[in-house]
Amino acid sequence: MVKALGMELDIVRTVRKNQVNEISVCCNNKDGPQALYTVISVFSPEVSKLLATRIAAEGLFSSIADYVGTFTYRDSFNVVFRYHRERRLGNKEAMYAAAFPERKALAVSFLSAIAETELSGDIGRLLITEDCINISESGKVYLNYFFDFAALRDEANGGFLRSTAGYVFEMLTREYALKYEGQVEDYPNELRLMFKKIQSGGFKTLSQIILFVRGLSDQPKEQRFGVMRFLDRFRSVSRFIAAHPSGVFLALVVTFTAVVLAVQLGARMINSRETRHNTTFVGLETIGEVYLGEEDV
Repeated sequence: MVKALGMELDIVRTVRKNQVNEISVCCNNKDGPQALYTVISVFSPEVSKLLATRIAAEGLFSSIADYVGTFTYRDSFNVVFRYHRERRLGNKEAMYAAAFPERKALAVSFLSAIAETELSGDIGRLLITEDCINISESGKVYLNYFFDFAALRDEANGGFLRSTAGYVFEMLTREYALKYEGQVEDYPNELRLMFKKIQSGGFKTLSQIILFVRGLSDQPKEQRFGVMRFLDRFRSVSRFIAAHPSGVFLALVVTFTAVVLAVQLGARMINSRETRHNTTFVGLETIGEVYLGEEDV
């Protein structure tokens, strides 16, 4: 048992343990076994110093409603969050998001949960794991803060944004990944555009990702192939003709006139050449009974 932050903490379950940190679910004996907390005990002096500095100087974790505080115990620096019952999104997604509109709503809920933490960069990226992401019975995404600081990397915010957008992209494309065997070039145009933006670093803020996902159609238009593509084009042409009958008629008249004119000009040029050929002077050989041609010697 550890006494800290006005609590008496006992480990109920160890989530993960490595050379950098141990992640545990603990109960507070003062409030009974139902009062559960996530305690991350950091053993690495470098990581402990980094976290302590950023918490003091930048207010790291201060925007998270479940953040309780920190304490030092023996050789570890400990960060404490309120714990929530685990219902992993990865295990429940198919139940709550069978169709694209539901997957889109789930993606927005996930992005909102990430945005509420106000985390980004190297620390924010640690949240984009199946261990941290859960879904309530009502279909709302919520987080447990199982930060594994062994995976902490010193990187710019682009890594966090790519990871977040990539997680959302996979969520949105479950159906198409199965249908097209993961060939992104066959996905609907909107989702192919999202993939290209992720690959090129086109998302500069979390807000841009949220706006992009919210702007997606509830029924993305799939690409068509072979006969179906031809039929789609035929229908498009038919709709255009129906919407612009006078313009199409005028265009046909102009085209027909141009073709007729071209044919007539061509025919006249051919006739002109034949006339010149038929009237070519080839000379005279006789006048009356006088022969003017060459004689054999």
